[in-house]
Amino acid sequence: MDQYCEKCGTKMIDGICPKCTETDTASRQKGTDHYTKFFMSPQEKLVTVLGNSYLQNFLANGSERKGYGIVSDKRLYYHGKSYDVHENKKGKQRLIKTKKARVIDLQDITGVGADSFSNISWLFWIACVVIFFIVLHKNVDTYEMEAVIAAEIWIGLPLILLFAFLYYRDRVTGIVIQYAGGKIVIDQKWYTADEISSFQQLTMLAKDRLQEEKTKMLAASLGNTMANMGGTDGNRQNVSKADELLKLSELLEKGILTKEEFEKAKKEVL
Repeated sequence: MDQYCEKCGTKMIDGICPKCTETDTASRQKGTDHYTKFFMSPQEKLVTVLGNSYLQNFLANGSERKGYGIVSDKRLYYHGKSYDVHENKKGKQRLIKTKKARVIDLQDITGVGADSFSNISWLFWIACVVIFFIVLHKNVDTYEMEAVIAAEIWIGLPLILLFAFLYYRDRVTGIVIQYAGGKIVIDQKWYTADEISSFQQLTMLAKDRLQEEKTKMLAASLGNTMANMGGTDGNRQNVSKADELLKLSELLEKGILTKEEFEKAKKEVL
């Protein structure tokens, strides 16, 4: 069922009003020239900011308390604290804290979502403590039971509480930015729910718009090329070929066709 924006009545795309988004982006663009110093190109336009308070703090005194992300219509710029995700041979993921600047082209971003990461080794140690005292209970005499109970209270329980604390300390629910070549995890508790939702939606919407612009440019280029390939008698055939090439380019942009499959199909069309 179609949804329409409550503010302007425009049909919404994936829960986002394209008209209001453009208006909000344009209003944010005014008076945000200080953001452009992060951009690689002066033609880039601001789309959204994650962690604006941290960014303002950095602009004011140069300190990076947490982390902030700036999304333009071409790239994502992230500065500050984050986590790298490393996988072992068994496929288990481990987070490693890092603090470095990253620049990612929007076209390379494959998704922006959320995930939870935890160090289950602490749960293993909790299980070891519990099993140890269970076995100890079954293998001591009655007159030794009082000493075992005292050990459980003064040694076992503190160890369990310590390992539980370390487990929850290391647990991270993060914003996951997936891109060609890896992923970035940013601690979700640093930002508000509205800020996270806006960042996720506007980033992917900016990526979709960039792909649409590239598809249109490619279609125009292919159309001009095909128009010059034949004489008047071949115009209709050239238009048909241009349409086929446009469809192939769209499949390539969406990742349905590989580069090799696209080149092979293009040769067949031509």
